[in-house]
Amino acid sequence: MNLNSLAQILVKESFGGDGAADAARVRAVCEYIQAQTPKTETLKLLRKYKALMESVLSRRNCRVEFAGNLDSAELDRLKRFLAERAGVNVSEVCAQENKDLIAGVRLICGDNVWENSARADLDGLNRAIRGEQS
Repeated sequence: MNLNSLAQILVKESFGGDGAADAARVRAVCEYIQAQTPKTETLKLLRKYKALMESVLSRRNCRVEFAGNLDSAELDRLKRFLAERAGVNVSEVCAQENKDLIAGVRLICGDNVWENSARADLDGLNRAIRGEQS
C-alpha cells in the first residue's frame, strides 16, 4: 500500500461516529505511524496525514458572510445548503457581517466559495466591460 492510500485510511480513522475529529483517535493514529512505519517513511506519512487532515477540517469549518440582517431561519437554511454542497457534516459555521458585500451572502467552506450578492454581480459586469474572463 502506498503512503497516500495509507494516509487516507488513517484520516478516516481519525473521526468518530458523529463525524467530528476525535483527539484520542488522532493520538492513536500518530502512535501507529511511529510504531508501524519504517523510519525512512515516518516523516513523509506524517506530512501526508497532516495535509489531508487540514484539508478535511477546513471543509468542515465554514463561514457565512452577509450584508444587512440574517435571521436564524435563513442561517439554518444556509447551513443545510453548506452541508449538502460541502459533502460533509458542517461542524462549525461562523456567521459575520461583511460591509463590502452589497445585498447578499457569501458562503466559504474550505476552497469552495458560493456568492449571491450585488457585489459579485457588479464585479462580473465590470470584468465583462473590460473584456476579462472570470
